[in-house]
Amino acid sequence: MNSRAEYFKDLLVDFVEAVDEIGITEDQQGVVIAALIQSDSYNGLRKAMLQATSPTFIMQRGDRP
Repeated sequence: MNSRAEYFKDLLVDFVEAVDEIGITEDQQGVVIAALIQSDSYNGLRKAMLQATSPTFIMQRGDRP
């Protein structure tokens, strides 16, 4: 399995566990997970833009490459 597919599988598992832990109702879980996916995408874009504009950008703890 390629690492990109593993990344997305792990991400989805994390999101599902998170909504379960905080008690999001089942009928709202899809919307919340979609928002988390979008937020993760924006964060990835933000990091890529920072790296492209600043050669000294340092990844923060918890950032995924």
